[in-house]
Amino acid sequence: VDLVGQLAAIPDTVAPVTQSNAVALYADAATITLSATDSGSGVAGTSWSIDGGDWTTGTVVSTIATGTHVLSFRSADNAGNNETVKTTTFTVLSRADSTDTRIDYSAGWQLFSDIPLYGGSCRYTGGTGIADISFSGTLMNWVTSKEPDYGIARVTIDGGMSYYVDL
Repeated sequence: VDLVGQLAAIPDTVAPVTQSNAVALYADAATITLSATDSGSGVAGTSWSIDGGDWTTGTVVSTIATGTHVLSFRSADNAGNNETVKTTTFTVLSRADSTDTRIDYSAGWQLFSDIPLYGGSCRYTGGTGIADISFSGTLMNWVTSKEPDYGIARVTIDGGMSYYVDL
């Protein structure tokens, strides 16, 4: 049997597969990378859309818009196979440091500056102090340090029930 020149092309009928490195929560901004692979004809391109907006070609997704978002993404290969649209959900939170104007401190609070701290500083009080934080929305994540001598914080939202947090 003469096999010289008898190679048959196997058509590529399998769409590429795209993965996302998105995580659930981001502070201030989200940067997400999309990675597509195709074992046949190779990846022709990747596109994405946030919250049903216009589709953008590329593999890096960035947004500073706070709130919960739906990222849709897909890839195509060089044989014209299109991946089914995939989605992932993520949230961008607005972070406030101790010098943020949305925080109103009562008398007695001290400012401690130190470069390694987020924003370069923190506030503390040796006794009772009130810090009013203004925000709009339905969610607030409070991230703080916990130490034996940090005390107890009483948290109320819109004058409602008090919750106590052991700092």
